[in-house]
Amino acid sequence: MAEDPEEILAYTARLRRHYDHLKSLDSEYDYMRRTETLDRMRDPTFRTDPDKFYALSAQHFTSVILRLSGIGDADFFSRLHGPYESLRALVEEFDSRAVVEVYSNSAHVTIKALLDGEPQGADALRVYLHAIPVSVEKWIRVMGPETVLYAIGLFTNLHEAKGLSVGVRFYPNLPLIQILRGEIGRSFYEEGVAPLRPESCFHTMLTHTTGFRARDLTFPMRPEFIQRFEEIVSRYDGTVFGTVRDIRIGDIFIRNGKSDKLIPYAEVSLSERW
Repeated sequence: MAEDPEEILAYTARLRRHYDHLKSLDSEYDYMRRTETLDRMRDPTFRTDPDKFYALSAQHFTSVILRLSGIGDADFFSRLHGPYESLRALVEEFDSRAVVEVYSNSAHVTIKALLDGEPQGADALRVYLHAIPVSVEKWIRVMGPETVLYAIGLFTNLHEAKGLSVGVRFYPNLPLIQILRGEIGRSFYEEGVAPLRPESCFHTMLTHTTGFRARDLTFPMRPEFIQRFEEIVSRYDGTVFGTVRDIRIGDIFIRNGKSDKLIPYAEVSLSERW
């Protein structure tokens, strides 16, 4: 990594104080860590649902994504080995029946979720591809070369259907992902592109990628586990794992994938559109 991590931290700290897209992103990351992870761990009534997990793992989803495998720093995923293995050891120490997965082969940042529950081949995905507005190409051409996604710290979430998820938080210097998210959504629903998930459904504000998953967890969780989990993830709040830069049309895909990990079933690149 060419840049000095301390310089990156100082630079992104200033961005997070002044750029609105990062202020909201910081709030979302804090909410997911505090309310949707630690508070749920401490809630004596919270449980995950194995039936929902296995149903989710067999389901297909279609999304517009920034594909991370093969781009960014060559050592990006190797830098995550230490934190993920520390969390694996912690889970296995306290919960011998839990199943832990660490993965990077489907790594991506979700730009826009389009459809839930249907397998779609490449031809079906090209229906969406041809409806991508021209403005998307313009924004990528103009902002892509100057956009840098700084990977700093860990994202966490505890969900009844997904189990415990941990990933990387990205802080983009420019709001390219947010602009693409808005342009694609506005255009698709205005033009009546089908099939699409209901427009009222939740749309993520996050810019992150997940690479650690623990399921079949035992509840209620022990206080010692929760304390040590918080210590581990907090330890990396100031860690720069890498950068993703010089985003191009060929890095953006429409993918239909299995489970919320979006394991590729079919995908087409926006480079086919232009």
